[in-house]
Amino acid sequence: MSQLIEDVLNVLREMRSHYAGEKRLDQISSLRGIAVRQVAGRRNIGISTIEDGLRRRLALVSVPDDFDPLAVSWLKNGNPDGLRAVLDRAAKDDTDKHLIRTFFEPSSDRPNIAAIDQTPKPARNSNTHGGTAVQKPIAIILDPDVAKVFSTDKKVNDVLRALIRISDKVNKH
Repeated sequence: MSQLIEDVLNVLREMRSHYAGEKRLDQISSLRGIAVRQVAGRRNIGISTIEDGLRRRLALVSVPDDFDPLAVSWLKNGNPDGLRAVLDRAAKDDTDKHLIRTFFEPSSDRPNIAAIDQTPKPARNSNTHGGTAVQKPIAIILDPDVAKVFSTDKKVNDVLRALIRISDKVNKH
């Protein structure tokens, strides 16, 4: 698997997870910028490295003029053909091609877990000197391409994210 394909798919994954029906190209460009910053931050690399992958290493002349319209076609119209073709040209091996193919498959074919323990419950809290506190609700949405954890408890978030990473590694093998 090439780092380029992994990075581009992660940018697209972030764009999809934040997409809220934006219709204008400038909104998609802004969404791409957010996604690039998130992916670069997770990899602890410069934003320009990811941007370079989106332009030069995908053999595009301009990200706003070439990549963003393909992203609009996919996000807004449900047509991934242009993005898939660009990524297929950049694929280095069969693993890359498999990742690209499965990334664009309809998510309705994939298992999801939605909403776990969304109701607040009373809990004993030593900080309240015998009183009760309310446990914050936790909701988890898992998808092979998008994993989100929502909780107000940092420790719970850390554990759930670690489990997601382990699950991703197991599913890759």
